[in-house]
Amino acid sequence: MPRDTDGEVKTLRWKVLKNRWSADDLTTVLNPCNVGRQHWLLASMDLTTGIIHILDPFRQDVPVSI
Repeated sequence: MPRDTDGEVKTLRWKVLKNRWSADDLTTVLNPCNVGRQHWLLASMDLTTGIIHILDPFRQDVPVSI
């Protein structure tokens, strides 16, 4: 962790981009998902069509629940 000169832990903040985009501009949302604390998948949600794609690098069977 980054520290000040006196040894205190610094608080880091994300840079905020103001007035660069709006929620209406979004067409896709990417959501990383952890399955069983050992495997990662990526859910790609197309907001224009309502379709969700599950991207799995190992092509394992994934239990689906809605």
